[in-house]
Amino acid sequence: MTQIKSYLSTKYADVYYDITSKTGFAIWKDFCNEEDYRSTILIQEKMVKDESLKYIICDIRNFKGTTVANANWTNDVVQPRLHNSSLKKIAYIVGDSVFGNFTLTVIKKKIDADGILLTNAFKDTGSAEKWLKELI
Repeated sequence: MTQIKSYLSTKYADVYYDITSKTGFAIWKDFCNEEDYRSTILIQEKMVKDESLKYIICDIRNFKGTTVANANWTNDVVQPRLHNSSLKKIAYIVGDSVFGNFTLTVIKKKIDADGILLTNAFKDTGSAEKWLKELI
């Protein structure tokens, strides 16, 4: 039986830790204004640190995107702090949202350029979980 520790549950995102698989999840469900987006990202960061996570799955299939300023804030403020954390891999589950995928492209480009965290994009959770468990 899967055990879950919830960090956030709102109309725009669910953030939780799967105790059984030792994996963090961020399920983005809608467009986020600046305040909602940033608070959700900070909760994800808190979860990574609280649980000493190595892996996180960010499901953005239903994410409608956010502003370029928010994507840049993620790159400039949060990513450097994650580089000094336990996090090693981020798996993104992508859908067909042009705006959600654009936000991901801006963020993922910076992560990949830094070369500290490994990222990959998938169409389903099973493939993402399998990749996360592969040896680094």
